Amino acid sequence: MPERILMIGFGTMGSGITEVFAMNGFEVNVYDMYRDVIPKSLEGIRWSLNKLREKGSLHEDVDTIMRRIHVFDSLSNAAKDVDLVIEAVFEDPKVKHQVYRELEGYVRRNTIIASNTSGIPITYLQSVLQYKDRFAGFHWFNPPVLMRLVEVIKGKDTSDETANVLMDLARRVGKEPILVRRDVRGFIANRVFGVLSTQAFILYMRGIYDYRAIDSALIYKLGLPMGVFALTDFTGGIKLSYESRNLFEEIDRVAPETEPSKGGLAKARAVVFSLIEKMYKEGRIGIRTGKGFYEYPEPGKWVRPDIPRELADRVNLLDLLAPMVNESLRMERLGICTRMI
Repeated sequence: MPERILMIGFGTMGSGITEVFAMNGFEVNVYDMYRDVIPKSLEGIRWSLNKLREKGSLHEDVDTIMRRIHVFDSLSNAAKDVDLVIEAVFEDPKVKHQVYRELEGYVRRNTIIASNTSGIPITYLQSVLQYKDRFAGFHWFNPPVLMRLVEVIKGKDTSDETANVLMDLARRVGKEPILVRRDVRGFIANRVFGVLSTQAFILYMRGIYDYRAIDSALIYKLGLPMGVFALTDFTGGIKLSYESRNLFEEIDRVAPETEPSKGGLAKARAVVFSLIEKMYKEGRIGIRTGKGFYEYPEPGKWVRPDIPRELADRVNLLDLLAPMVNESLRMERLGICTRMI
């Protein structure tokens, strides 16, 4: 079981994961090439720990936990004698590959290297490594301190031993890990939600439901904190989807097995992309420009869209959820995951 961990990337996710491990007695080395983010992230961890302390959720004082976090100014020094490396840098495979190539020269042969990527196929990411068997996906959800779900993803060459270590480690820090047995685009959680998003777009584009009605149904009938279209505006999803198209074409060339849906789902995504492309070229990319599906007071200023509750009654939830159920069952048949009863 790993005892000393290296976190590469100390932004929102990296600092949150670091906090979880430090709270649970692990020594955590931290490295981020952008040095200016470190003080702010350390301050954020301390603030979070103080809040947990006030609620009675901590069994140690804050300073004791903070002393387990060690900041380094070079990757070579940070990587010495660590048992596990968790990478949480930008969702850009070129940047990640550069990190892995350098890192492999510093760590021991049996050091596990894991990526917190939310969707880039692990098979593609591990392709640049000399020892691919020790690499896996280790996807946490935001905020890591509160969210219990963690996905452990096996790439084509990931060993069972590597995956098992990460599963056990996640349980040790109080999380509920699920094993993604076959590496596919979006893994499990984001793949299923992606099907919901695609279906919502299709229903809107065909004029079956208004986008506000769909968001209303998802919020007031399904209990989601935000509807698909409001979330797309909030996260800049139009821009992300448009600019990542070439990436997924490259991934499909290098690791085609990571996208098993070459039929209906792929065609649906292509239809949705036509709207994404149109909105991108019109500058309707969400909060950043002040307009997306909804309008905002000014560029960069978010306010919760006005989504009337009564609109939810116009939507049959089965129209939205049926494709998610079908994809979930299909993932089970493909050996991506197992059914939980």
